[in-house]
Amino acid sequence: MFNTLRISSISLRKDLYSLNKLSNVKRMSISNKPHNNNLFKNHSQCNFSKNNESSDHDHDCSNEHHDNINCDFIMDLLKKNRNWVDKVKANDPDYFKRLSSPQKPTTLIVSCSDSRILLNEITETHPGEIFSHRNIGNIVNAIDFNIQSVIQFAVEILKVKQIIVMGHTDCGAIKAALTMNYKGLIDHWLKCIRMVIEKFKTELDGLQGAQLERKLTELVIKEQVLNLCELPIIQKAWNNGQELFIHGCLFEVETGLIRDLKVVSDWNKVKEIYTLSKKL
Repeated sequence: MFNTLRISSISLRKDLYSLNKLSNVKRMSISNKPHNNNLFKNHSQCNFSKNNESSDHDHDCSNEHHDNINCDFIMDLLKKNRNWVDKVKANDPDYFKRLSSPQKPTTLIVSCSDSRILLNEITETHPGEIFSHRNIGNIVNAIDFNIQSVIQFAVEILKVKQIIVMGHTDCGAIKAALTMNYKGLIDHWLKCIRMVIEKFKTELDGLQGAQLERKLTELVIKEQVLNLCELPIIQKAWNNGQELFIHGCLFEVETGLIRDLKVVSDWNKVKEIYTLSKKL
């Protein structure tokens, strides 16, 4: 059996070598052909000067096939950025000097990717005060290496003292999970929300429209708080005596207010199952 696997491995390496060699030959063949501007008709070729000054001539959009809309978008974005920098420096000359210092956030917020959720604005905090992770539906998934890495960095390196799972009203992920229309890859992600629907079916039965969405949103937030509590990273921190508090909050898009869902008490129901031994 092992000999068969070894032969297969050698054969695979040979095939990959042959494909790579063929690919190199094709690239050489293309590079030797006369230059053809048509090859680049769908590619952006906006060139910037080295000093990145604000004058319009720094941005070269002269290629006849260039997408002017994309070029104008980037130019507008950079112009707005420079305007913002000028305003900030006018009000606070040392702002960016302070910003360049190492970050020392005390809070991690797991929130939705929704563009209306502006964490620093709705909490009246400054850059550097909140460490954040955003995904569709503010889901804490134990097999999502992205959020697990963020949590570990926040807890073990930054030593944050507060973690907040923050959902929001009028959430697209909640609306999508309540429908059974095929949406593609995102259906796998929405399964995390649909599992909450299944778990709390009796509480959700009879609710409709905005009431149903609100109740489900709150239940999803609570479940993600419990998911956080169950993580070995969190358990290890608590076992080591690290000061760490976890909260579930709901941001009301229609009012701008943040509501505390007071979820922590639910941890007592499952802590015997997930609490790591002190001996570990």
